[in-house]
Amino acid sequence: MNKLKAITTFGDQIIKEFDPTKLEFKDFSSYQDKYIKEEQRGYSIHKDEYDVADVGDRGWAIAPLYYGGKPYTRNADIMPKTTKILSYVGYTSYAGITSLNPDFGLDWHTDDYGGISPKHMRYFYTLKTDGMTYLDVEGEERQYFKEREQILFQPKRRHRVWNEGKEPRYSLVIDVW
Repeated sequence: MNKLKAITTFGDQIIKEFDPTKLEFKDFSSYQDKYIKEEQRGYSIHKDEYDVADVGDRGWAIAPLYYGGKPYTRNADIMPKTTKILSYVGYTSYAGITSLNPDFGLDWHTDDYGGISPKHMRYFYTLKTDGMTYLDVEGEERQYFKEREQILFQPKRRHRVWNEGKEPRYSLVIDVW
């Protein structure tokens, strides 16, 4: 976990390299919304589902940099320094950029799908926000996403995320163990 400090150390480089208009985002808004309503759980998006999903960034979307431990070439080539930093950090099973647009969120749910251990944590490093996006984790104080700041939480715990602002929130997200 100490290697995660490299992200904040090189945060300015990551932000300088970040350009959401160049990345390939896939929109999973309706997909996650439906699954959360039916199951009260988030759903781990598998690579084959990502490959066929609509390109876009309308609600909740992801732009992977690593998928299954390998660079996702389309986006990794756009953010090579960030990809190198992530390789050094070592948590490359899944790492990417998440987008959450205004007036959208993911309601209360757990990310309790196969293979998630109690030691699994989700790490966010916020690249861009107007400060009005928050994460609620049941039993904890609400956390607002702030540029150049990190949030770490256990996704097996019941949580929700919502953007009440006027601008999209973009965060680097990494699953860590």
